[in-house]
Amino acid sequence: MKISRQNLPIAVLMGCLVGLSLVGLGCSSSSGGAELANSTAGVTTLLTVDSEIIESLTLTVTEVSLDYGEEGECEPKIVVFSGAVDVDLADLTDISAILSCVDVPAGVYTKIRFSVANPRLILSSDPDTVITDVHLTANGRLFISEEFELPEGESCLLILHLMSIHLVEEGNGGYVLTPQLRAEIEIEPTEAMVVCGTIVDIDKEEDTFSLVLCDGSAIEVLYTDASISLPGDIDTPTGTEDNLDVGVSVIIRGTLCVDGSLTADSIRII
Repeated sequence: MKISRQNLPIAVLMGCLVGLSLVGLGCSSSSGGAELANSTAGVTTLLTVDSEIIESLTLTVTEVSLDYGEEGECEPKIVVFSGAVDVDLADLTDISAILSCVDVPAGVYTKIRFSVANPRLILSSDPDTVITDVHLTANGRLFISEEFELPEGESCLLILHLMSIHLVEEGNGGYVLTPQLRAEIEIEPTEAMVVCGTIVDIDKEEDTFSLVLCDGSAIEVLYTDASISLPGDIDTPTGTEDNLDVGVSVIIRGTLCVDGSLTADSIRII
C-alpha cells in the first residue's frame, strides 16, 4: 500500500503572525563557515503539512541543511539547523514548526536535506496504535530536490509546501518512509512580526508573559526592552510594566526566536 499526500495547504504561522525580520550577516556551514564579503540573506525555514490518512507521523529532526549551488567561499552544504526537535508532519495545520532562523549566502540552492530519526506513525484508521516499525532509508535522510534562489540583501521566509509523503507498507506490517519528498518552495520577504492577544500569565522578575493569540494558540513573550503604549498614547509611549497584567489585551511588534518565543520591540495595550 502506498500512502500519498497531495496538494497540502500552507499553515498560518502562530495565528496572527505577519512576518519575521532577520538580518543577513555571514555564512553558516557544517564547519562553522567563514565570514563572507559578498551579500547574504536571512532565512527562516518552515515546515508545514496537513493530514487525512495519517493521524500523526512524528520524526526527530536532527539536522537541516541546504545545498549551495554556486561556487564561492561557502561550503556546498550549509547547515541551518543542528540539534533535536520532534516534528509531527501531520499536525502542523495551525502552527508551523520553526526549525531555524539563520544567515546564509544569497544565491541559488538545489536541495534541502533533513536528517531524521525515531519515526512514530499513527494512522487515522487506528488512532490508538503507535507504529514504530517504520524504516528510514538513505541513512535517515529526507530530501527535497527543488532549485530556489535567495535574494541579496533581503531577509526572507523559506516556506515548504509539502506535496507528498510516501509510506510503503511491508508484508510484515512495517512501513518504509521513502527519502524523496515532493514540495513547492516559496520565498517571501519579511517584515516585523505583529501579534495580538491576551496575557494569561506574567513573570515580572523574568520580564516574560504568556500570550494567547486570536486562534487560541499561545506564545511566550520577552518584553525587557519593549516600549509600552497605553490606549490613549499617540506619539510617546507612557505605559510601564505595571500596566501589564493577566487579562490585558495587547498588540505586539517584535521578532520571533528559534524556540518559538517572541522578543517584543513594542507593546500597545488595547
